[in-house]
Amino acid sequence: MVIVVIMVIVVIVVIMVIMVIVVIVVIMVILVIVVIVVIVVIVVIMVIMVIVVIVVIMVILVIMVTLEAKDVTARNSRA
Repeated sequence: MVIVVIMVIVVIVVIMVIMVIVVIVVIMVILVIVVIVVIVVIVVIMVIMVIVVIVVIMVILVIMVTLEAKDVTARNSRA
């Protein structure tokens, strides 16, 4: 009788421990996934910002070059 009670208690304890471990593992996995998603989002935002900055700089350079070219042609036509 005592042995049965002890075995039941052991089984319950083992099940509880397993459940706790499973819950901890699930929480860790969720945290890792969330961290990865956040990192990916940050990287994507940074890449997009860099691309936008590069495009803006290119556009400004092109505009400056075209304006300079217009100025040069205007000076040449005057001279």
